Amino acid sequence: MPLFLNTRPRRPITGKLAVLLAGCLLLAGCGRAASSGSAATIQPKPNSQRRTVAYDQMEIGEANGPELAQKLRDLAGQVDSMESLDQLLEAEEALNSELEVFSTSSSLAQLESYLHSSDENARQRSQEFSVQGEEVSQAVSDYLRAVMDSHLAEAYRADAGTYVAAQMDKQLASSDPVALEPLQRRAELDSEYNQLLSNLRVEVNGEERRMEEVLNDPDISMEDFYTAIGDYYLGNYQQFADIYLEMIALDKQAAAACGYDDAAQWRYDWYGRDYTPDDAREMFKEIKTWVVPLLAENASSSAMSQSLSLEEGVDAVETLLADTDSRLAEGWNFLTEYGLYSLEPAADKQSGIGFTTSLAAYDAPFIYTYWGDTLDDAFTLIHEFGHAMDDYTQFGNEAHSTDLDKCETFSQGLEQVLRDRLANQLGADAEGVRVAIQSNMLQVITYQAALEEFQLEAYELDENADAEDLGRLYSQVLAEYGYYTIFGEMDPSWFEITHLFDSPFYTVSYVTSATAALELGRMEDEEEGAGLEAWLQLLRTDRNQSFESFLQSAGIASPFEKGRIRECAEFLESQLSGGGMEYAA
Repeated sequence: MPLFLNTRPRRPITGKLAVLLAGCLLLAGCGRAASSGSAATIQPKPNSQRRTVAYDQMEIGEANGPELAQKLRDLAGQVDSMESLDQLLEAEEALNSELEVFSTSSSLAQLESYLHSSDENARQRSQEFSVQGEEVSQAVSDYLRAVMDSHLAEAYRADAGTYVAAQMDKQLASSDPVALEPLQRRAELDSEYNQLLSNLRVEVNGEERRMEEVLNDPDISMEDFYTAIGDYYLGNYQQFADIYLEMIALDKQAAAACGYDDAAQWRYDWYGRDYTPDDAREMFKEIKTWVVPLLAENASSSAMSQSLSLEEGVDAVETLLADTDSRLAEGWNFLTEYGLYSLEPAADKQSGIGFTTSLAAYDAPFIYTYWGDTLDDAFTLIHEFGHAMDDYTQFGNEAHSTDLDKCETFSQGLEQVLRDRLANQLGADAEGVRVAIQSNMLQVITYQAALEEFQLEAYELDENADAEDLGRLYSQVLAEYGYYTIFGEMDPSWFEITHLFDSPFYTVSYVTSATAALELGRMEDEEEGAGLEAWLQLLRTDRNQSFESFLQSAGIASPFEKGRIRECAEFLESQLSGGGMEYAA
């Protein structure tokens, strides 16, 4: 059962910058094909079988990664003596329960470090789990390799199914014991990065403030604003560049240990993707041709800045879900009953981020956001609820690994299909909300593509590259995607994009899933309820199949299909211009 964090993508900042929190993947357990009656659908087990308790009663278990890794190695050594597949799977299932506890404890420790960002003990405990998680992940791969080299390999593959077997092959290809040391060092650096970032402050008129507060302060003078921007980014980028450049070097070491010449391809296989960095580059060319030009004519709307308190927003979301679909209402009631979300702001809570994580041992997801009292926060909650429903529905139908493209389709897609309903529920300007949401989608596609290309190019920089090389590269890539930066030819603000550190090469999944989400939005606009039904169809679809096949189950084309990016651009143009709904389906 994988541990994942998923976040809502934000638009790039030309004058002000937003924070992104990326996810991390901890492979814990060797998943099997869904056991439902149909190979293409899933059916969750009854809630009565869940092990869920209230969040405040959940316990962070012992950080026993080394012991757990040894148990996996011991089991690997016993595979050849197993007489049957059933005997092996029984032993595997018993150990998988311990893996779930470790995975869940890691998630809970990470949550605590964000809820209490200045608590050094919480940070150290989260880092301990993260570092140990690399050893556990490697031990899982070593166990799987032993199975695949045994007399039970053929039966194990057949039981897993074609897709899962192929994913296991990618897991083995992208894993090697020699890679463990650089990956553990990388995990330590990631913890150091998040600690530095969460406690970063800038002085404004003698007062230390978070940069997000400065960026969203309507009363700050332009002089103070630009002084703070310079002090914050130019004063801090060097230490973050040192961390990032070392991370790149460590990724290259790990990739080489696994037999890869290209660290980006290694990461793509590590995620279990069905496409390559070269496929992504071809898609980016199409984006630059068809989508980037729309930025110059991009409409704007202030609808999302409408004031909205936390209580009003939660009440509106709850009512909307109850009126829309019984499955959505059931999922929300489950989260509420067990306190499985943290939305309210707090002095010591890390701000500027929103994510959903899986608490596998409790058969439950958890949503984390930081409410800012605007309509946009309600859509952030809808986005994260899309992730939560994905996890909630998979109870009893665990996928082999977390497919980022599918995960982000659920979150971005739910925003699209509930866009008008939520606006109407809150008495907001529906037309203004539509323009704002689709403007954000336009920038998700362009900016997240830019971030992915920035990473691809950063990983190809000379080994002597420095902080200014990264800043120049970031400015160059932004310019290619039509973005203006106030920093000119050397933009240091990239260090605040946490995906680059936490989950390298995650960002392309925002782009691929955005194309699917837009198709869901088009369906909903053409016929009320059609996009929602397609989204629910995906929710019922087995995750253990390729992203392309997954989308096809709901009548959605692959983002890599010829002409698909142009179709998305045409739809976005019609939405932002207020024109008709002509669209090449």
